Amino acid sequence: MIDKNTITNAAQKFTARGQIDEAIAEWEKLLSVNQDGNVHNTIGDLYLKKRDQQKAVESFGKAANIFREDGFYPKAIALFKKILNIVPEEVSALIALAQLNAERGFTNQAVEELQQVAEIFIKRNNFEKSLEVYERILRLTPLDTAIKIKIADLAQQAGMASKACQGYGSVASDHLEKGEFDQASEYYKKALEIDPQNSSAVIGLSNLSDRTGDTNQALQYLKKAISVNPEDQLILLRYARLSIKAEKIDDAKQTLMNLIEKDPANLDAKKLLGIIYNDEGQIEEAWNELQPCIDDAISDKNWADALAMLNNFEEVNSMPVIQRFMDIYRGNGDNESLLIQLKNQGALLEDKGSNPEALKLYKEALEIKPDDPVINDKINQLESTGNNSADEQASTAEAGQQEDPEAEAEGMSNQYLEAKRTEADFYVQQGLTEEAVKIYEELIEANPDDEGIIRAMNELKVAEVAKVSDQDTKESPGSVQGDINSAMNEILQEAGIDELPSHDDYESHFQKGIDFRRQGQLDEAISELQKASGDSDHAVRNSRMLAMCYVEKGNHADAIAQYERAVNELSSETAGFLDIQYELAEVYMKDGDNNKALKRYLVINKYDPTFRDVAQKIESLRPGTVLVDEDPVMNSGQTAVKTRSKKNRISYL
Repeated sequence: MIDKNTITNAAQKFTARGQIDEAIAEWEKLLSVNQDGNVHNTIGDLYLKKRDQQKAVESFGKAANIFREDGFYPKAIALFKKILNIVPEEVSALIALAQLNAERGFTNQAVEELQQVAEIFIKRNNFEKSLEVYERILRLTPLDTAIKIKIADLAQQAGMASKACQGYGSVASDHLEKGEFDQASEYYKKALEIDPQNSSAVIGLSNLSDRTGDTNQALQYLKKAISVNPEDQLILLRYARLSIKAEKIDDAKQTLMNLIEKDPANLDAKKLLGIIYNDEGQIEEAWNELQPCIDDAISDKNWADALAMLNNFEEVNSMPVIQRFMDIYRGNGDNESLLIQLKNQGALLEDKGSNPEALKLYKEALEIKPDDPVINDKINQLESTGNNSADEQASTAEAGQQEDPEAEAEGMSNQYLEAKRTEADFYVQQGLTEEAVKIYEELIEANPDDEGIIRAMNELKVAEVAKVSDQDTKESPGSVQGDINSAMNEILQEAGIDELPSHDDYESHFQKGIDFRRQGQLDEAISELQKASGDSDHAVRNSRMLAMCYVEKGNHADAIAQYERAVNELSSETAGFLDIQYELAEVYMKDGDNNKALKRYLVINKYDPTFRDVAQKIESLRPGTVLVDEDPVMNSGQTAVKTRSKKNRISYL
């Protein structure tokens, strides 16, 4: 057992006698037991007395990092500055200072320190490292155009053509947004000087021409972009929109029809084409294109957009149109308009002889306006005639069975079967589940071997049960939570645990885990960090530290699991989101899964194309990697065209 006081006294006596090596040896005995920042600092001072600057800087660096990890930022900052007094161009100390200042919100100081680092690398002709540093600066000051220009210039000097074009394009876009057209043109053309086929720069010049009123020139630039990327849906859509603006409708229609032929679920193209058809008075064609767009907007609860499209068919008094009006008005709470549509749909159902369904809609209308005499009369009339109508239908059915027994044996015709299924689907859309089930039961009775009908009815019943179950849960959350708590208590008792650890216990385990990791005892570190992982307030921190330990052990599978857990806790706006994505990608590469690594790098590229060396990573991985289920947003770095699976639709117009 080491006696700290004895060692300290001995070290101080050696120092007083000028026996520096002996003093250092005594202090290092304490470090063998515990890595103490103050002890490292003392040893650093002793090395300075020996004029051994290199070892002094190493000791001060160890001390500073320990204070930083333990949260003693002022001490860490003082030590890093101490290092810089000895070695003014010590890059690691400058970077550490910049990180500390950035974390404390002192952005200007952090930028100054990082610029010093960048200039040091430039003096050493290390343009790639300097570029990385300027990219870090840009993350601190994302609106600084001068930094963007510096990055593009350095990328060009380093021979990184793609990054340089991207940088100049970003600068040009900034100028374009500010209305500084001459500067925007200058930097777009700089990008084209590097790569004459650069689509982003060509599209930028097209936008610039459009902004300055030269639509024809804008179209010419887009044609050039299309010649380079003939399959790029975003460029083609842009060309179609600009053609409409220039009143070149035939060009726009042809472009949109080609797009839809290649991708029938391209809603953006269908919407534009539907608007053109509507303007031309081709209502049926307009409905075929706009219907899936309207349904998509309703599904996303984008009521204003859905209503704007549906208003084009206001004069078309058909059930599908009215049904969608009702869905929108129910969603946006416009009861006055909903009342009108409920009456219209009720009248249409009456005309079809669907009195029970009409009655339900009239009753819904009555809830909105209880004193409406017309609605009350309708309800009374339908309720009084309902039983008679049912008796007549039963007699007719019985007579039909007697007159044509062979028809019953043969089952329903395909045409009648399809019509009844369509009717059932309509009831489902209206929320009339009970009526839909009755139709399916009738169809099953006539066609007991039709697996499609049986499956459709079962799915409908399951959905209804789930809906009721969900409602029960909402109405009695306390009982459900009680069951969960009871189950959790039983699990804890079986495991021999009386109660969950407190926050202080979690923090204690986390600190022990850090200490064990620092000492290279990874198994012990993992054990402690797993105990700390129950702390939901620090889930990201704990998962990330566990992942680092697993990486150091070479256990990539568990490292990936922890990083994935950390990523799931973060949003793209959270500090550290891109860093953790990058670390996860690195582990995937170590594990040999380049496909998943590339996906992560593409996520990073989507939010910050200048982040670290992510552009080079993507460039190196892409040629030999085939992406599976690749996200179109991640693949292009631009807004993806929203698509949905194609469905067979029946036009009711």
